[in-house]
Amino acid sequence: MMPSNMSWVKNDAEWAFSVVQGSHAQTEQFKDKRLIKKSDEYQIVTYGHKSGKYDAALVGTPRGQYDFVILPASPDACYVRRNREDRMLKYRNTSHHDPIVNRGHMSIAQGGEVYFAGSIWFGGGPLTRDYPDGQLMKWENSSGHYQVGKGMTGQDLISLVARQTRFLKCADGSRLLPMDKFKAWNGEIL
Repeated sequence: MMPSNMSWVKNDAEWAFSVVQGSHAQTEQFKDKRLIKKSDEYQIVTYGHKSGKYDAALVGTPRGQYDFVILPASPDACYVRRNREDRMLKYRNTSHHDPIVNRGHMSIAQGGEVYFAGSIWFGGGPLTRDYPDGQLMKWENSSGHYQVGKGMTGQDLISLVARQTRFLKCADGSRLLPMDKFKAWNGEIL
């Protein structure tokens, strides 16, 4: 069964997912952050608006859970933002003020269509301290607003996920998000 929010993108032979009808969320401006992998280490790089490029000085090791999207305009880029619940746990015992607003997939995509939306878990976060910092633990198709692959199971889901994420590559040509680390989302909204 094809999800109702799935549409064919001309010329690219790709599926695009729009926000599920009935989903409403106010989005905030997204600070452009991308996931990359260099020398077997995952890194989050931030776009420097003053420099007009991805700045080597604005690099960090990913820790904990991140929401990510792949946009039709740049299918080779993995845009990330720390998951809201993970961020709340990180700052719960500090004086850091972080208003709880929509920091998820819709915010990253600014409400537009996506090729893929999901979550990535790395070691070293509030709930993943038992794993080394920056170690990719798993990634999945979890998104309440986009519901990529909703209603699909088994090989149909795996094929869709592999197709929609195939342009995310490391410098050596390997997949940025290895399929053996993919876990199908059960649809539960936390």
